Amino acid sequence: ENKTEEFVRVQMVGGTTSPADVLRSLSDNKLTGKPCGKGFEAWIGESVHKVDIAIIGAGMAGTACAYTLAKEGYEGSVVVLEKGTVADAAGSSHGDSRMYRRMYSDEYYSKMMSASLPLWAEVERESDTSLLAKNGLIFFGSNDTGETAEGSIDGAVATMRKLGIEHETIDSSDELMQRWPGLCAKQGDKGVFSIDDGSINATAACRAMADLAKAQGVHIREKTSVLQIFTEKETGCEALLHLDDGTFLEVQQKLVLCCGAWSTDLLRDNFNVRMNAKTQLVAWGHYELPDDAPEMPQWFCFRKGTHTGLRMSEDQ
Repeated sequence: ENKTEEFVRVQMVGGTTSPADVLRSLSDNKLTGKPCGKGFEAWIGESVHKVDIAIIGAGMAGTACAYTLAKEGYEGSVVVLEKGTVADAAGSSHGDSRMYRRMYSDEYYSKMMSASLPLWAEVERESDTSLLAKNGLIFFGSNDTGETAEGSIDGAVATMRKLGIEHETIDSSDELMQRWPGLCAKQGDKGVFSIDDGSINATAACRAMADLAKAQGVHIREKTSVLQIFTEKETGCEALLHLDDGTFLEVQQKLVLCCGAWSTDLLRDNFNVRMNAKTQLVAWGHYELPDDAPEMPQWFCFRKGTHTGLRMSEDQ
């Protein structure tokens, strides 16, 4: 395998020939005694396939990309490659309770969420699947935390006022606990409540978008790993993907990377791109509430560290 790869790279030096073209040009007569072996030409003809757009990753971003291409009538061939399954449990798009919200300190994210809500309604309608649950969201706690990874109470209020998003401010801990007896507010706490925020069933959303894309001809390949990516500089095409079944995928137009937490390694190892990514460590747990527990919205508690509460389904 190493000798074959070395041979292909030598053949490409100084030209625009792609690895796929080099491999297709080989014959037993040309390479008698080379490591390719008898029948290599036939094998490579069966093992190199062309596609216009390849999407790596079938989580929320990957399935949304495939769905949007199909919905907008893209006429080329599209394949989604996923080393696990759609919305795989090892990734961040798995589960039935992922928060969506417009309550951000950064108005950019709030505007994006506002723009996405009508699009989510389209996915629900087209798939005949309920995906979003409006639970409401409250930020409460101290206002001296500054901007955290989740924003801040004062920052969220400022953004919603500026963008005209419906919200309600709560100015005392007594009012917070009267309104939501399940909250453990401290003296001096305040809060802000948004009725329109909620949670999305992430697994169901990915599967719905994948199914809608498949119905329009997108190929979803699960249990398929990309072992190596040969770049445009090396190949002359957009990319050449070496897959774990021994085949190659020649990408003609666009390669879309939707790899989540694996993006840093993939970009570094295949494109020599180093992301300035900051890893955030999050501790989490599931808690069973008594049957008579009061109804609660989703919540963020702002102290010197932030704490989050989400509703979970019985299945999860």
